[in-house]
Amino acid sequence: MPSFNKWLLMLGTLYGMLPVGAQTQIALTGQNIALVSEERTLTLEKGARDLVIKDLPQSLIPASVMIDVPGGDITEQNFVVPRPAYAPLNQNLGKTVTVIQPGVYEQHGVLLEARNGMLVLRDSDGVVRMFRQNDNQIVRLEAYNGAAATQPNLQCRIHSEKSGGAVARLTYLTRGLSWQTDYNIWLDKDNQLTLSASVHIQNNSGKSYENARLVLLSGNLHLNSPAAPVRGLRKEVYSLSADASDNALTQPQGLFDYYQYPLQGSWQLNEGAIKQIPFLKPTVLRAEKHYRIESTAPQQAALVYTFKNSRANGLGRPLPPGSIRFYTHDNQMPLFLGEDRMKATPVNGTAEWQTGHAFDIIYERQEKVERPNRKTEVHNTVYRVKNLKKETVKLEIRESFPIRSEARVIHSDLKDIRIANGKISGWITLPAQSEQEISVNYQYKW
Repeated sequence: MPSFNKWLLMLGTLYGMLPVGAQTQIALTGQNIALVSEERTLTLEKGARDLVIKDLPQSLIPASVMIDVPGGDITEQNFVVPRPAYAPLNQNLGKTVTVIQPGVYEQHGVLLEARNGMLVLRDSDGVVRMFRQNDNQIVRLEAYNGAAATQPNLQCRIHSEKSGGAVARLTYLTRGLSWQTDYNIWLDKDNQLTLSASVHIQNNSGKSYENARLVLLSGNLHLNSPAAPVRGLRKEVYSLSADASDNALTQPQGLFDYYQYPLQGSWQLNEGAIKQIPFLKPTVLRAEKHYRIESTAPQQAALVYTFKNSRANGLGRPLPPGSIRFYTHDNQMPLFLGEDRMKATPVNGTAEWQTGHAFDIIYERQEKVERPNRKTEVHNTVYRVKNLKKETVKLEIRESFPIRSEARVIHSDLKDIRIANGKISGWITLPAQSEQEISVNYQYKW
């Protein structure tokens, strides 16, 4: 089954988990695409009839549209998206218009075609004339309904068993609806941190939604085409009370290889807006701090924090990916320390962030490479590291090698050595205001 159909199947299963009776249901992903399911009231006549369904998002994906009409069958459907640049002209096809080039000509005629920068008219003598559009040209129209001209619509032929009203279910994918998580961390000098988070829902789809039930889907979906760019948005903030913030997002639930976060209640998503919703109330966690040297990075040691996502550490819930920003207080003055990306972190997983680089841990790296044969390299690496801090630090050193080769350590001053994913990593403790020489000798074969 194509990945697109699998995607629909997965989200269809998700809809089976939403509360029954919700008129509009939206499952948002973090990849600028969402699945929308709406109720539409239709007036049917017995037999075949053509209907037009309006108020659709401009970013709707036509091939994804599904309509379920009780007592009716869809025999044909066409998705019409007027081109905004030519919408006023296309509304006047077959009508008399006037094309004016100031100081040059003024031509009346019936508009036959308007596309690709050309206007085609038939004058009163039956002569067909073509005019290239330009910035100085004026076109007088008989009529123009701007709202109708630029709004897409779905034209359907429905065969019904009887006449009367019917509540249809319209389901479709649309781009421009997305969500992301933003984390804030306040650090203190005792390696404790206070973590909080909010969810930002962006609506750039070309349509507003009212009283919608929302589910946020976290995971890396396989899509056949890249997501459309996001235009400028305005921001809306939804404030929750202390009691309500625990209930805005219910506990995440597993779905296939993803997590879903249902939101309590109904929500309004205005076109062109960002809605901010509290996701995680401030939670105090215990973190570990260390410094990291990468063989491929500039000669600076990165400051790294890690924490265990467990109940024992004050958390223990799946954390979706998102941006993370670091702050602290110094003499009651708030300071911004940097930012990073939070990877998706499961329960009992370890989250890791880099806040920046240390200027008082400096090092030099020297390397000698030997090639005993065509498929083997031996690296003799020496680090001379100075810890100018007034405290002992824990230091991690990472050496990189080709990921498709097989590596082994011949000799090293590092402890707890691990070889995985094209890296040899190990640990060492540096006393305050000290200097140390560290060797890492290894070979790899391919």
